[in-house]
This record gives sequence, C-alpha cells and structure tokens, in this order.
Amino acid sequence: MKRHPSLEAFSRDHNVGLIFGRRLVQAAAADDAAREKAARELIEYWDEELREHFAVEERLLTHLIPDWDLRTRLCGEHLELAERVARLENGETDRDSLRQLGTGLGDHIRWEERVVFPAIEGALTEEQLRALGELTERLEQERANSRWAPRRGELMQRRKTGR
Repeated sequence: MKRHPSLEAFSRDHNVGLIFGRRLVQAAAADDAAREKAARELIEYWDEELREHFAVEERLLTHLIPDWDLRTRLCGEHLELAERVARLENGETDRDSLRQLGTGLGDHIRWEERVVFPAIEGALTEEQLRALGELTERLEQERANSRWAPRRGELMQRRKTGR
C-alpha cells in the first residue's frame, strides 16, 4: 500500500504487529508451551516497542485525524489491546485470549492502514505532512536497531538513497 513518507515509520511498526498478531492466532491452536512462548514474546514486544507505538500514535496523530469518531475508535482500541496484554501479563494465556488478542491486533492495524492513514493523508497539506515526517524520522531513528524488526535500519537507508 502506497503510504506518504511521514507515515511510513508507523507502517513499518505495523508490519511487526501483524506478525505478532498472526503468531498469537497460530499459538492459540497449539499446545501450552507454544501459547506460553507466544505470550512471553508479545509481552516483551509490548514492553520494548508496542506500548510506545500506541503512545506516539496518540500523541502525534490523534489531533490530525479529521473525524472525531475515528479518533475515539483509535484510542479505544489502543486501550482495549493494552488491557488484553495486561491479562496476558497476569497469566491469561488460554486459547480464546490469545486468539482474541491476535485477531484484535491484526484488525486494528489493518483499520489504521486502510482508514486512518488515508484520512490523515487526505486532510493534511504537504507542508503539514513534511512536519510530521520530521517528527517520525527522529522516532524511527530510535528504533533503527530493533530486535523485532532487524531490517528496519536497512529499509530506512534504502528510502534515503532511493534504492
């Protein structure tokens, strides 16, 4: 999906989130050990990146979303997903919990990519998008060496050089 460069950092984060969502759904159908492993990895990802991703989206993007209902839904889904992660942290790793979290995470990301980001791109001027890009570039630099997205630095470099 073609994305304005100012939102590409979020889309790269979303790719990692989609992978985790799929892992959780697959683990829900597996044995106890697989469910525990998937839950543990998601909690680590939450602590290291996903919680911050939600906070950054809310801080940088919420006021740019032109529709109040979309803003409300974005924050509400973030809260719901955070609550599901908290239940994982408290040992709730049953099949239904993992499936619901994995499906919810994937659905939320796809909704942001298909609805929220196009709404932002359509509402902002090129100057506003450039200003957003400057902020997201700095944030992405902080995650250039992410263990969850080991190719992020390479992708960032390719974007800069146009390759």
